[in-house]
Amino acid sequence: MEGDGSVYRRKPELGAFADRALRQVQHLVGAVGELLVPPQCPGCGRSGECVEHGKSGDLCPQCKAQLQQVPRRFSPRASLRAPAWTCGPYAGAHRGIILSAKERGSRRAREIMGAVVGAALGNLAAVGEIMPPLITPIVLIPAPTRRGSARRRGGDPVTLACEFAAATMRGVEVLSLVQTQASTTDSAELGASQRRANLSGRILPNVTAGSEKHAQLLKLCESATVVLVDDVATTGATASETELVLASLGVRLDLVLVVSRA
Repeated sequence: MEGDGSVYRRKPELGAFADRALRQVQHLVGAVGELLVPPQCPGCGRSGECVEHGKSGDLCPQCKAQLQQVPRRFSPRASLRAPAWTCGPYAGAHRGIILSAKERGSRRAREIMGAVVGAALGNLAAVGEIMPPLITPIVLIPAPTRRGSARRRGGDPVTLACEFAAATMRGVEVLSLVQTQASTTDSAELGASQRRANLSGRILPNVTAGSEKHAQLLKLCESATVVLVDDVATTGATASETELVLASLGVRLDLVLVVSRA
């Protein structure tokens, strides 16, 4: 048997059979799982007939309609030179997707956030607010976060959303240029002035000024539309402080885009 090589000829066939068997088992497990746990919309959490294709991760028609609204410009309370745009209010499907992405670690919700960001960029290019990325490249800068928070969530949802958007659009790149100090207090319960004080001096660049990496990013950003992306804007304190930090690096912020505005 070993001398004529027949054992070796049968190995690919056995491997293909094992792969098919594994896929069948995975399909069976998934089917049983959907019987035990009905498919849920990641935007509203409802299950059953409201989910269009009967699979977990699909948006129901109502949530899909909410997430397809065009971005709107708004004026944050904090001082900000760059124009700020929101994809919707912090309510309904927008709120549901953000909570699923941040608190529940849903990969599908993070992809949907990325799709919302990508659609907003496409709309802003179509109406002339920014140049199309095939003409002028777009650099997406995820809003700063504490590294510990990102680790606990299995990655920063905003960064992952930006990467998803960039993967589906030509001429778009993601640069993680800023982070928040670990000692920064969670701003969820803070007022406008407290948020500004909490973030003042606590958003730090991820690159050393004057380094080779700094020179490379300056060259990239000089010929690009630089967009800061965040999930929620409340007072605009994060965007305002980040704009100052980027300016200290010589990077001009052209636009702020948030998935929702509280």
